[in-house]
Amino acid sequence: MDSRQADGFRKTIVKEFQEIWIVDLLGDLRNKDNICLNQGGSIFNIQTGVAISFLIRNPKLEGCEIHYIHVPEGISGIEKLNWLKHNLLRRLAKTGQLRGITPNQQGMWLNQPQEDWSAWLPVASKQSRTEKTNEVIFKLYSLGVATNRDEWVYGLTEEEVNRKVNYLINCYETKRLNPNANDGGIKWTRAVKNDLYNKVRYVYDQSSIIDSAYRPFTIRKLYFNQKLNEMQSKQKDVFHVRAKFKNLVIVLTGPDSQKPFAVSCVTIIPDLHFVGAACGTICFPIYKYLSNSTRQDNITHWALKQFRKNYSNAQIEKIDIFHYVYAVLHDPRYRQKYALNLKTEFPRIPFHSDFFAWANIGKQLVQLHAYFEQVEPYPLQRVDIKSGIVKVKLKVDKINHCIEIDSHTTLMNIPEQAWQYQLGNRSALEWVLDQYKEKTPKDLTIREKFNTYRFADYKEQVIELLGKVCRVSVDTMRLIELINTYEF
Repeated sequence: MDSRQADGFRKTIVKEFQEIWIVDLLGDLRNKDNICLNQGGSIFNIQTGVAISFLIRNPKLEGCEIHYIHVPEGISGIEKLNWLKHNLLRRLAKTGQLRGITPNQQGMWLNQPQEDWSAWLPVASKQSRTEKTNEVIFKLYSLGVATNRDEWVYGLTEEEVNRKVNYLINCYETKRLNPNANDGGIKWTRAVKNDLYNKVRYVYDQSSIIDSAYRPFTIRKLYFNQKLNEMQSKQKDVFHVRAKFKNLVIVLTGPDSQKPFAVSCVTIIPDLHFVGAACGTICFPIYKYLSNSTRQDNITHWALKQFRKNYSNAQIEKIDIFHYVYAVLHDPRYRQKYALNLKTEFPRIPFHSDFFAWANIGKQLVQLHAYFEQVEPYPLQRVDIKSGIVKVKLKVDKINHCIEIDSHTTLMNIPEQAWQYQLGNRSALEWVLDQYKEKTPKDLTIREKFNTYRFADYKEQVIELLGKVCRVSVDTMRLIELINTYEF
């Protein structure tokens, strides 16, 4: 159950029941970003937390009373079972050990934000996208593209995507024309099944292959086509129909993310899971495009007016605001203090004393992240030892400051700052290494017919990319250190 489903579930049971008693057994070992509690062991030897809930209908009460208790922190699964055995619920209730819970406006029961940032400017809101308000910084926002068949429509080369998508469409068309035919082992989703049921014809479109920001500093070819992308969200308004139009987009982890807050900047369509699974990516573009190809500013006139009024400076432009926002979102003090707020709603932006100092840092960060392919590579020391069979490694050794590329090649003198630049739960360098490893495809058909990737074919390209991402990482951390010297 994801957080949206959980919120819906909570609202439903609050309406249906008058008393809710919850015994939280903790044990959530997957969420490395767990904010408050030492989760301890699991009673079922699983990675997911467990709770016991008692839902009571009581006509004598109006509304709903919620009572909560969690087991002692850090104890093992067996100790939790013993705790349950020796603690009666009615005794815990009489002694007042169960605390009452009042949900906040966002429907959160636990880990409610205590910091008040309501006076700050909202980056975006659901109301602004439906024209109910323009009192936001960005009018339009969008999720990243969700294909629900990544192994089929993403690839390192256009030729690879061409072969996979053509095979998929041919199998679909065979099935459409002959319902008794074998489906060829392609990836079916609800939308594609509905199209098959309605006899919708699929035709391969070469112009649908575009560049996409699949993961941090990892560009992939994508078959960006409505029929084979389960959800394109508003990306056509961001990059237009063929995704060929230029834009500059801040991407960050959504409020419902199970990963640590992360932010980056791209010039091409990002994937929904830009920083990994269980993490929706939200996009805030500098421009938006109408159906007639007309480009409009996406930063509102209201926001421009607020910034100009606050700083008494009519020279502030919308691109300056874009850069300013990007710098603020990189401030470690901001991200630490408002960590709980960022997990429940879109960011809000304060007015710092020196607007253009922050905007200048944001501009440099945007240049590093959005145009990383253009930076000068960091001068890593390459050591080659040619002996024996080549074995791919792509492993980091932070203690010895090196990256083992394979059994023949090692990159030395990786600066400490490079590992400190994190996106989600990995450093930027580790994202690159992860995306170029030789992995067995999960899809059986892809594994059997299209598993042609060999790291050796991309070795030199990856080494060059690592040098560039190392440069980006070091310079990013230098700018973040500069942010720390500014008044918060």
